[in-house]
Amino acid sequence: LSSRGITARYRHLLEDLKMLIPHHKKESKLDVGKNYQGGGTGGGYGAAVNEIAEVRGCQTALFLETRKRGQDGYLWIERASE
Repeated sequence: LSSRGITARYRHLLEDLKMLIPHHKKESKLDVGKNYQGGGTGGGYGAAVNEIAEVRGCQTALFLETRKRGQDGYLWIERASE
């Protein structure tokens, strides 16, 4: 899963990570406003990623976020709560 606005470099990195994990489930790009209140667990990307992982039946999630117009990339690894 990635945020919108990632560059080709980070997109290829995410594809390489997917090749290493044979049982991955692909999800489209995530576009969440700062006022997102999904499932009552807070706001922002963390709540949205957690909600998507729960719906898809995943225990862990990888989320690639870019900041500063694609210059900085952050890979968040989350263990979904049950």
